[in-house]
Amino acid sequence: VPLAEPDGARLEAPLVVPVCVRVVNAAGLPASGIDVGLFSLDRGLKEPFAVPAATDAAGRLVLPASPGRYLLVALGRGEWGQHEFQVEPAMDPLKLRLVPLAQMRLSVVDVDGRPIAGVRVGSSVGSGSSARDPLQSVLKEVAQSYHSRYFSGFESDRDGRIALSFIPAANRKVSFWLRTFGP
Repeated sequence: VPLAEPDGARLEAPLVVPVCVRVVNAAGLPASGIDVGLFSLDRGLKEPFAVPAATDAAGRLVLPASPGRYLLVALGRGEWGQHEFQVEPAMDPLKLRLVPLAQMRLSVVDVDGRPIAGVRVGSSVGSGSSARDPLQSVLKEVAQSYHSRYFSGFESDRDGRIALSFIPAANRKVSFWLRTFGP
């Protein structure tokens, strides 16, 4: 834009639409403190439009977006939800109902079948094919974030039982290890 324009420099900014979201838990009650991310499916993960935010006490938040296709992902310790939608210049508020995270229940025993307590779990990106679909790319990123945050807290109990919560959206490689001391 030439700076010598009589009206000064002009810059056209893209339209920004406030996306109003209400998140409820599986029972339909407001879900407070839930991490919510808005991901552009048109621009991919390399250009996220909105940074993650958390819901207020009433389960609400507002995120800015420009018109296009988006994926809304909400994530708590035991629940999550996703909603793919189109941002339009005039939008009704979105309601997202969370569902329980999938769980894998395991029993850790020694070679004699006795339970082993204290086995911790690790998680890493699976070696499967990379996701070319923007939706799958976002879900894999969210799954990685969840596992990085919570997997270190999973440990087998005194009966050797462990329940692993996970987002069933991406290939995961889970490893187990046992640290022992003494003979």
